[in-house]
Amino acid sequence: MLTTELKNKIDKLWETFWTGGLTNPLDVIEQITYLMFIHDLDEKDNIKRKENIMLNIPYKSIYDGEVSVGGRTIEGKKLKWSVFHDFSAQMMYNNMQEFVFPFIKDLHGNKQSTYTKYMSDAIFKVPTPQMLSKVVDQLDEIFEHIEAGDIAIPEIQRPFVWKGRQVRDLVDSLYNGYPTGYLIIWQNPDVKLKSGQSAVGKKVLIDGQQRITAMMTAISGHKILTEDYEEKTIRIAFNPLAADDEERFAVTTPAHEKSSFWIPDISVVFKPDFDSYEFVDNYAEKNPGVSKKEVNQRVTQLLNI
Repeated sequence: MLTTELKNKIDKLWETFWTGGLTNPLDVIEQITYLMFIHDLDEKDNIKRKENIMLNIPYKSIYDGEVSVGGRTIEGKKLKWSVFHDFSAQMMYNNMQEFVFPFIKDLHGNKQSTYTKYMSDAIFKVPTPQMLSKVVDQLDEIFEHIEAGDIAIPEIQRPFVWKGRQVRDLVDSLYNGYPTGYLIIWQNPDVKLKSGQSAVGKKVLIDGQQRITAMMTAISGHKILTEDYEEKTIRIAFNPLAADDEERFAVTTPAHEKSSFWIPDISVVFKPDFDSYEFVDNYAEKNPGVSKKEVNQRVTQLLNI
């Protein structure tokens, strides 16, 4: 089961939706997903800004200045979770309905991306200002627990069954900041882990193993155990200068290994000794005429996943 404190917070969040009139579980999960995405969009923007300042790279935030939403303009900072979560209930609700939600729906404009198709039918369904204010406060409390403790995989989990293209799609979604679902964890010291150890002091992953394992093989180079019980590594290639209508990620093939434009294995970027300055210089040397600034921005965005 979940820790008592976290379980109580999640139960209270569900109770808020239920007593507020939103009783369909699928609707509740959908609304929570949208709100978590709005929060994470703000958080990732703050991280990118800080990193670019450290690297002395100019950064253009999606929240900078005046932002146009549905033919109207608003101060971009009012679209940020870290700002509007302090608004009064009515002001927050109006801001969410009129600006924040339409803003995330149209985040990719008219591009025919997976995100645009997913969000085309999205509807903000929280019925009252008081309920939204309460939900935002409760989510803020839950966010404090997201990075707390260790997460482990129990012995009973099944082998990795994803195809290489699914790993590629997950990396692409994370790179672009798309919602990728939830992880469900279980805290029980009596559970035996795959390592043979007990789960004392750890949070056991019971839903989301495929996604976590996919990231471990793609960015850390760990071998995975397939459904045929064979060990293998799924390598993902990255083209930092791909145009919006071109493939940016791919399951590595000999063609990617021979190409100077492709990074044949993104796990090298995540190694502790990775030197971005040296990497960008080498990449530019192999590809004369490319923008070092643009390559560095794309690599930094990859690291942010």
